[in-house]
Amino acid sequence: MNSYTNTPNSLWKGPIRLHYWAIKAISLWTMSRQRWSDRQHYLI
Repeated sequence: MNSYTNTPNSLWKGPIRLHYWAIKAISLWTMSRQRWSDRQHYLI
């Protein structure tokens, strides 16, 4: 019974956590890229 209740919980937690970290990584990457392009414009 316990393993049955644990399985959906892990399935629910896993993808959501992965999705959250993916969004966080993408937002960080776009932010750093934006900052880099701004720096290049400033240098030029």
